[in-house]
Amino acid sequence: MIQNVTEGVSNILSAEKVRGWKLIIKTMPRIIDYGRSEGILQSKADGPGFNIPGIVLAAQEEAHAVKETKNGDKVNLPTNDITVMHEAIPFLPVPVALVCLFLNIVIPGSEFIRNEMFAVQYREALQQRRQEAVATAAIEALTKNMSGALKKIIDAKTLQSLVAAGSINKEGIRLFDCTFFPTQYPDYRRFKEESYGKFPELIAAGSRAYSAYAAAHIPGAVHCTQGIATYPSRYERFTYYPADIFEQYIQLLGVHKDEHIIVYGRGPQGGMLFAGKVAWILKSYGQEKLSLLDGGLENWTKNKFELSNQPIQLPKGDWTAKDRIGDFNIPYEELLQKDADGKEFIEKIDECRFVDARVRGQFDGTEDSGLDPYVPATRIHGFTSMPSAELVNQEGLLKSEQEIKKMIPSGSSPVVAICNLGVQASLLSYVMDSVDSTTRPRIYPGSLKEMEKRNPKKISAGKANIPPQ
Repeated sequence: MIQNVTEGVSNILSAEKVRGWKLIIKTMPRIIDYGRSEGILQSKADGPGFNIPGIVLAAQEEAHAVKETKNGDKVNLPTNDITVMHEAIPFLPVPVALVCLFLNIVIPGSEFIRNEMFAVQYREALQQRRQEAVATAAIEALTKNMSGALKKIIDAKTLQSLVAAGSINKEGIRLFDCTFFPTQYPDYRRFKEESYGKFPELIAAGSRAYSAYAAAHIPGAVHCTQGIATYPSRYERFTYYPADIFEQYIQLLGVHKDEHIIVYGRGPQGGMLFAGKVAWILKSYGQEKLSLLDGGLENWTKNKFELSNQPIQLPKGDWTAKDRIGDFNIPYEELLQKDADGKEFIEKIDECRFVDARVRGQFDGTEDSGLDPYVPATRIHGFTSMPSAELVNQEGLLKSEQEIKKMIPSGSSPVVAICNLGVQASLLSYVMDSVDSTTRPRIYPGSLKEMEKRNPKKISAGKANIPPQ
């Protein structure tokens, strides 16, 4: 059966697309395995499970059935002219039947031959159309709701299946390479005057991060960096744009409304540090269909999956941002807001779990904290150490959900996470929210680098600060 479907599809496709169809056939087993694991495709309890012929037979059975077309997520097939009568009696369409009637009158005795000839041709046409319908149903059955089934954290094999099936930049799925290399704090006044919100110019300017992306990236990925997605301000290195400005950047990357975005990166913390930051930025603008690649580009390469050195530039999309910045981020003013009793929010450790995402050495004061030498200590009173670096195991992958849950401070109150610049706190919060949504995490975007400028006395706990060497 699958051979017949393949041959039928090959006949109706152009030569250059036959190769793509064969690739779909080749990758179907992995897609089916994924569908079974995610609950998209369900195996029969008394059978060996899904196989390719089974998928096609199921699609053909639906193609033969005479059912009223229904809306919803059910695959709809062009079955209007494939009816029980077509199957039972090889009759002719009305125009052809009239011609045969005329010829039968003019040339008596020729009716049977002509009818059979036209009937055979018409049945062949119906069979070809049926094969087209079956092939279409098989593909749609395997790929429908694929983006909706993606988890917040996906592994390399899942992404590879999407790449091999040609789903990236199709099927409502986009892929962001979030490569970023830290730079010196820009002159925020000059940036405000010359570059604020000028995304085409910022993209065209290039960077070390873009060069790394261009040299090697996952096929289909576009480059999206926190260095362009945010702007430097007086107190914050990575400040959120207003939603109506930020959406212009994502539109330039080719994203449309209601599409699923997968982010990955390279470098620190399993290649997830800067991808986690971009994920949290997108979440803050209302992007709900979002996935982070576990292990980043390094793990992708370790699996010997394909890389590309051809930068991607897509047509402008129509993605729109929603201002949910306050839902997932807490500003300096709110942290220090006092209640009727004169108690600041940052002091209410019984109402909130405050965590510090920096490495333990910085939190404990046993290594350079990254803060200015004049800051008296290394951390804020009431915060617990929960390093984002400790989310990652020795293989460069995230630890198990159970291991990560054990890292989270006990309690049922919401979590507020900080670090130095809001980057490690973003990765920590994204992963924490993925394994336990009851944590309801928010990050302090300016984090300790903003606090040292505006209220350094708040950094009063821990050992004396070790100045950089």
